[in-house]
Amino acid sequence: MFRLSLLLLHSSGSRRKQHHTLCRDTDLNTFEYQPIYDLIRARTGLRVDHNRLDYTTHVIEDILTSGQCESIDDLLLCLEKKAITHTLWQQFIQVIAVGETYFFRNRAHIQALRSSILPSIITKRRQEGHLTLRLWSAGCAAGEEPYSLAMLLRELIPDLESWHITLMGTDINLASLANAQRGIFRPSSFRSETPELIQQRWFTPVSGSFELHPMIRNMVTFLPLNLSEDVFPSFSNGTMNMDLIICRNVTIYFDRATAQKVIAQFHETLNHEGWLVVGHSEPAVDLYTGFTAHNLEQAVFYQKEASPLRTFDYVTPVPAAREYVHIEMAPLETAPLFTSAVTQAKFTATTATPNTELSCSKGLLECAKNAADREAWDEALSWLEQAEQEDRLRPDVHYLRALVYMQIKDIEKAIHSLRKAIYCDNDFALAHYSLGELYEQHGQLQLAAKHWKWAETIIAPLDPQYTLISSDDLTVDMLRGLLKFRLAALPD
Repeated sequence: MFRLSLLLLHSSGSRRKQHHTLCRDTDLNTFEYQPIYDLIRARTGLRVDHNRLDYTTHVIEDILTSGQCESIDDLLLCLEKKAITHTLWQQFIQVIAVGETYFFRNRAHIQALRSSILPSIITKRRQEGHLTLRLWSAGCAAGEEPYSLAMLLRELIPDLESWHITLMGTDINLASLANAQRGIFRPSSFRSETPELIQQRWFTPVSGSFELHPMIRNMVTFLPLNLSEDVFPSFSNGTMNMDLIICRNVTIYFDRATAQKVIAQFHETLNHEGWLVVGHSEPAVDLYTGFTAHNLEQAVFYQKEASPLRTFDYVTPVPAAREYVHIEMAPLETAPLFTSAVTQAKFTATTATPNTELSCSKGLLECAKNAADREAWDEALSWLEQAEQEDRLRPDVHYLRALVYMQIKDIEKAIHSLRKAIYCDNDFALAHYSLGELYEQHGQLQLAAKHWKWAETIIAPLDPQYTLISSDDLTVDMLRGLLKFRLAALPD
């Protein structure tokens, strides 16, 4: 779809002549541009094959003729320094990482998820009394896949409002993510495998397209993420302790070494007995070390440290009638900066693990991070309470506490902790970014924009390659890309 649009965009006048010249001179340019192709492969894992060569060459010529870079060496240097979210990189990614999918793609996969895999996880969580699910669609394109998962969960879990659901979609293509977050889809997103009931239930026709119901749209969080980089599993971006990862038709574009690395990281990211769903044409089975293969509904699924699997009868309960809930939140300037003594006493009383029983050879904040990585939320909060007692004005303590509250869906306390972090350090860019995310999720778009623009101002004078405080490896340039993506997605 995008390639056709690209050709139409450049099909008139001198552009058309230039394109034909590029196609004719591709062999001449290949040697000169090879360092660019090699860097693209090294940074993204994607090969510039013959199908993409003309389009990639076209992007290079556009960048040079538009004055964005003066020479191939200059372009190479810029790309080496910039994050994948930078505009220069995105021009390449939009012609190389072209993702096309549709709702409820692959009947065998959907049926196995519906009748076996998801019900098995759901039943286990009910038995444990731990009503949480963590699902990740890696390489989600315009969002049809994670939204399909959200619809399945709505059908399989009648009491979904009682659950803590993390449903994340990531992709390297910012334009695709912006479309996903917008939630408006063309007819091509619905194919013969897409049940008609789904379109009738969850979509509203709008000017030849279909707008997704907010109840489904608000279940999914979209983030840019480059699978070929060492950025997962990580607590900072929520990629840890996953019950299910779906990554279909992505690693087929990687070389064997990159695919092996990504699959190994998926294994590390999954919970005990977690599931990995890949496409039919993915790499050889021998790359899935540490997984047990299951043949379900004539499709292969991989389970980490697998156990026997039950098959469940599938029924379609009517989804609960719940509209978008707008939560009123006080502006930052008027909100109380610290809890009252009563609230603080209540929090201490409900902490599961007493501080006196905790012992850790590392620093208190590091102990809290380790506990959070294990999803031992009460333990993490206890370590953070001790750290605050040592220094109540440490912004990183309040920020980590906010991340913990975000994971356990206590949004009010998360917002309160982020305000504390900003009070301690008004130039804490990540705290502003996270606070903006919470406001945006709950309809407070003006406040979200305010904090994201504030974060942009804070990081504007910083070195693009500077690693931000309280992040594992998030650079200024990466956060700048995230902020640009978030602000662009807000309605005018």
